[in-house]
Amino acid sequence: MHIAIMKISISGIRGIVGHDFSPKDVLKFCNGFSNIIKSKKCVVACDMRPSSKIIKNFVIASLMQNGIDTCDLGIIPTPVVFYESRIYGAGIMITASHNPISWNGLKCNINGKNIDEDQIIAINKYQNSYQNYIGREIKLNVKYIQGVKKIINTDIVNSKLVIDVCGGTSKKIIKCMLREFKIKPQIINDGMDNLDHTDPVNSKLERLISLTTNSKIGFALDVDGDRLIVAKNGRKWNGDVSILLCIARSIKLGYKKFVISLDTSVTVEKYILNMGCKVCYSKVGELNVVRRIEETDSDAGGEGSSGGFILSKFNYCRDGLLACILISSMTDMQINCILKYSDTTFLVRYKININSNYHDKILSKIKYEMKQYGKIITVDGVKIIINSTNWILIRKSNTEHDVMRISIESDQLCKVKTMKKEINKIIKCFL
Repeated sequence: MHIAIMKISISGIRGIVGHDFSPKDVLKFCNGFSNIIKSKKCVVACDMRPSSKIIKNFVIASLMQNGIDTCDLGIIPTPVVFYESRIYGAGIMITASHNPISWNGLKCNINGKNIDEDQIIAINKYQNSYQNYIGREIKLNVKYIQGVKKIINTDIVNSKLVIDVCGGTSKKIIKCMLREFKIKPQIINDGMDNLDHTDPVNSKLERLISLTTNSKIGFALDVDGDRLIVAKNGRKWNGDVSILLCIARSIKLGYKKFVISLDTSVTVEKYILNMGCKVCYSKVGELNVVRRIEETDSDAGGEGSSGGFILSKFNYCRDGLLACILISSMTDMQINCILKYSDTTFLVRYKININSNYHDKILSKIKYEMKQYGKIITVDGVKIIINSTNWILIRKSNTEHDVMRISIESDQLCKVKTMKKEINKIIKCFL
């Protein structure tokens, strides 16, 4: 018997196509979403998944039925959709991001920001169309690349670039962007047959790594272009390094205040503070980072766990394309200095499949069992801060049902292994 796994959250709606995620779900969700679009305009795009085009047709039909003027941007990355949505008032990206190709989903935003909990409630309440007119199909000129050039108004000095687009949406636009800076990158894994390689965070990226053993720098973008992973010196670096590199470059551009998620390496915080800048923490999830950026009047932020950098002046979402350009505008020496700085701790992240009915009980038990080890923070799951370089975070997944995510960081690998063993022992009681 199939277990329902469709997930509706601030990270969007996702499920397995034909099982938990059907055209009926698309129509229902888009009917509700139409009701909160005050501009009565919406941009729509999709990724390369086999199911994306048909889902896009249902999305556009539903929006237009509800009197929303709609622009079809075609196959294009999520950051472009969010950027254009700040101009036109709303956007929908058809993608399941880093999830396997059997999945698909909708990333909906208002004014370039992910929908929040109150908007999700409003969407679920409203299902009937009372419009007496049909929305129009509209055309627009995408202004994303010009926007990037205003942020990075300098030459790209690191011209030996290899970019793994993971069979996704970034191939065309990243070439166009780099052409503006007079750079011709080497693009790999750009065909539909590479769609089984959707998540660069958890992929080995062997081909990319093999191409970066010399002075080249490699970038891997996930299918919808919002995550970025760096490969350099014959090694894949984790998402925290992507964030640290972007923040280092942002500081050079004059930005001083940053927000990082609770799941981000302590090396990022230490670097920001050592540079005389300010840092705040947020719950995991790009909307949570964006909210905290606004609350604290910060300039930028990100999530180490996803390799997702957010520059709020430019975009209200994780932007792997912008991150690629930012890092490429650093010298090889600058990049290697940051890599060396980041390489002082050991950080592991993993997930455990366990019935969601047990999640709260597990968090309560961990909070009780681990309080003797250090400071407990319960803003997002349970985070145990043992000292300045040792911590553990256990939380519910924002994107998958029946999944808990665990992150552990320490200055010693043996400590990571010990802490992992202790956490797994507690969770094992519920399996």
